[in-house]
Amino acid sequence: MAEASGPSIAVVLPAYNESRTIGVIVRKLRQRSLHVIVVDDGSDDQTSSLAEAAGAHVIRLNRNGGLGQASRVGLGEALRLGFQIVATMDADGQHLTEELEPLVRSVAEGSDAAFGCRAHNLQLMPFWRRLLNAGTRIIIRVVAGRALRDPLCGFRAFSSRALRRLELRGNGHELVPGVAINAVLLGMNLREIPVTCVYDPKPTHYRLSDFLRALRLYAYFFVGRVLNRYHANPKLSE
Repeated sequence: MAEASGPSIAVVLPAYNESRTIGVIVRKLRQRSLHVIVVDDGSDDQTSSLAEAAGAHVIRLNRNGGLGQASRVGLGEALRLGFQIVATMDADGQHLTEELEPLVRSVAEGSDAAFGCRAHNLQLMPFWRRLLNAGTRIIIRVVAGRALRDPLCGFRAFSSRALRRLELRGNGHELVPGVAINAVLLGMNLREIPVTCVYDPKPTHYRLSDFLRALRLYAYFFVGRVLNRYHANPKLSE
């Protein structure tokens, strides 16, 4: 994927207790000549050592701060190192490494960002996830004025110049839809590209605090829109 004449690409993997899958994912990405940044979000298993052994650039956080915090650290490191395209994906095996290429290609061909979209295969998505996604789509349409088909998918690629303009707000999962809202408000050239998702059978528990943090973030961006704080940048979409 990453030819010498092409753009430099980094993949950021926030990871918390993902020793079961992290080594396999990192090796597959490294086989594609991609730079892999694993941010170990305070794991108490072998996530860091297995990722490092597989060839990843590992950043270990002292305590578990949440997906948003780990993502900010990894994306910041990718920008600091000067990568032109930065992708994000889950470390639990939900996202397929072979499906990264269309996302990266879209950005290399001029998109500011490419978002993975699971909407073509909703029958495989657990009911509560479909419900959460549908609600978030409505909220984003209200807050940002544009609908996105799958605002909760964390499988994404960004150009470095677009990524530098985004506000990466929130320490938890709310960062993912927050980035989607912010990108729309900034008038970025976005593409949604069909991806597969392999759902982990173990349940994911969302707490009331997660919901309240997300609502606060949506309110923040809505107020910003009302106050005309966000301005489209035509140069981003050239």
